[in-house]
Amino acid sequence: MAIWQNDANGERFDDGVALLPGEEGFSRAGAEAHFGADVDFSYVGTPNWAPAAPEDDD
Repeated sequence: MAIWQNDANGERFDDGVALLPGEEGFSRAGAEAHFGADVDFSYVGTPNWAPAAPEDDD
């Protein structure tokens, strides 16, 4: 869920990983694979979001 943005055209990419900078496993690798190694891109943020808990049908 880290959001990355292409600096040239504003395209955004969600890497699907809910980590913040400095946390183990946080990496630019997914965004680099998406945008390409020759493209400048920036970390935008990691939303504070989680899937809703399933409703209890009791």
